[in-house]
Amino acid sequence: MDYLTTFTEKSGRLLRGTANRLWGFGGGGEARQTLAKRRP
Repeated sequence: MDYLTTFTEKSGRLLRGTANRLWGFGGGGEARQTLAKRRP
């Protein structure tokens, strides 16, 4: 299970980094609203 934890941590960091970049380009508010709408 260690490999799964490592994979999840690396993926989480990549996703957070990508989201931060998108929020930086999009101004932040609009991106957050879009993500909120996509969540069930």
